[in-house]
Amino acid sequence: MAQCNMPRGWVSPNARFHRLLEQFMLEVPGRQYRRHLMPDRTRMQRALPILTFASFVPWESCAMSLRTFKKAFGAVAVAGAMSLALAGAAQAADLKLAMSSPPTSMDPHFYNLFSNINVSEHVFDTMIKMDPDSRIIPGLAESWKMINNLTWEFKIRKGVKFHDGSELTTEDIVWSLERPATIQNSPGKFDVYTKAIVNKKVIDKYTIQLTTNQPYPLMLNDLASIYIVQKKATQGLSSDDFAQGKGMIGTGPFKFVSYARDDRVELVRNADYWGQKPRGTR
Repeated sequence: MAQCNMPRGWVSPNARFHRLLEQFMLEVPGRQYRRHLMPDRTRMQRALPILTFASFVPWESCAMSLRTFKKAFGAVAVAGAMSLALAGAAQAADLKLAMSSPPTSMDPHFYNLFSNINVSEHVFDTMIKMDPDSRIIPGLAESWKMINNLTWEFKIRKGVKFHDGSELTTEDIVWSLERPATIQNSPGKFDVYTKAIVNKKVIDKYTIQLTTNQPYPLMLNDLASIYIVQKKATQGLSSDDFAQGKGMIGTGPFKFVSYARDDRVELVRNADYWGQKPRGTR
């Protein structure tokens, strides 16, 4: 994805995409279609990431008008949103979605690629999350504060369970922050988001301090890109092992079932998810 400098007051490309799609859907003729297409903001936010519409957008321009959006995404957006909303309205057990490009790895720390991230964000969680308007919100870290100019302290949510029933602790947080730098042969490493951290100090089971060697205001943004894996399940694994389901134990809203390269990824709903429960079963 191209990088660009956006003027003050502009939203990020992904946030702008969400807003344009919402505005577009609100203009769909027919009250019955609007009701099904836009039952609530949360449903569309939950569904949008895996559809990967954004991968088609020429974001290098850093701007897109509603007219351009309509022309580029009209049929695709309506068909995709209708299938999602109607499936939810009918309470279908299974939901099948097409992706613009297939994921290349199940390892959430191997390759920083949009299609890979789409899968990871359903199986794993991050300490920090971003809402559709790119505002920072709590994830696995329920709160944080700065101890001094170089040290951040994070409080991890109590009672969060991995898919195997074991509890998330700061030991898993430390392991997940250290692991990206150890990944071999990655075409796009995630350690760009962790290299600013020079020290990790576990205070207790639910409290951790992260220190940088200079003031680093992007700490929260970076942590929104690092998925937390279970230490005991991923120690000693190669990235290829994840494709067989090894290490695919996260805290996310869906549990991993299977992966067939260039064919499909199957997930099942995590009924014990700590956050908002996903709809459907698979």
